[in-house]
Amino acid sequence: MTLITIFFNYHEESEWVNVKEKMKSVDDEISYIESNIFKIAYSGAINERINFSDDKESVLLGYITDNDFVHLKNILNVKNEQMSKCEILKMLVRKHGYQSLSLLSGSFCFIDYNNNTKSVTVIRDRIGLVTLFACKAGNGWVYSSRIKFLLELSFLSLNLNRNTIQHYQYSGWSPRGASFLESVISCEPGTITNFNYSNYSTILLNLPEKKAIPKDLLSAASVIKKNLQTAVGSIYLQTKE
Repeated sequence: MTLITIFFNYHEESEWVNVKEKMKSVDDEISYIESNIFKIAYSGAINERINFSDDKESVLLGYITDNDFVHLKNILNVKNEQMSKCEILKMLVRKHGYQSLSLLSGSFCFIDYNNNTKSVTVIRDRIGLVTLFACKAGNGWVYSSRIKFLLELSFLSLNLNRNTIQHYQYSGWSPRGASFLESVISCEPGTITNFNYSNYSTILLNLPEKKAIPKDLLSAASVIKKNLQTAVGSIYLQTKE
């Protein structure tokens, strides 16, 4: 189970304690890290060390699959076996930009802090196996992989987003970026969402489309399809006779 909660420029200690206790009730292996700007609680399932550095731009969290981790190490010619997934992702995007995430074949979630602009950027893959929600908190934001942890915040408005609920009832999905609560934002799959102290903006992550099925397998499937059509046609003619 992947759990994470981030307080960005929000320092109310009682709220932080409430959220931590709720997370511990779900998973005993919760780790914590704090800085002047952030408080982060995350589960052992992430299996990743989260470090703050003195860089002007510093990655907070980068989740990628083990296969992609090995793949990126080969592409970037990384020999240091001690480098974490966060550090590998940081090297990739600092050198080649966010669009270089197209090299990843599995799921990923990338949270990036820019000290120059005092903003947090959240990037998720198209499928979005790990959910991420956000709500405004004073002069900052609170992010969490589970909306129930945000419900522990005493200031959070519980007003229902009736338009989203109605949309979900008729279509089976929620509008992009919306949740069932007016005060909670959903960081959507396949998007780049940028948060500063006062507001946020979202754009689509423009990655090249990947074929889920290799060309050789598609070619083989096409041959099988033609053979099946021929066989079905032959059976049909025999029944007519």
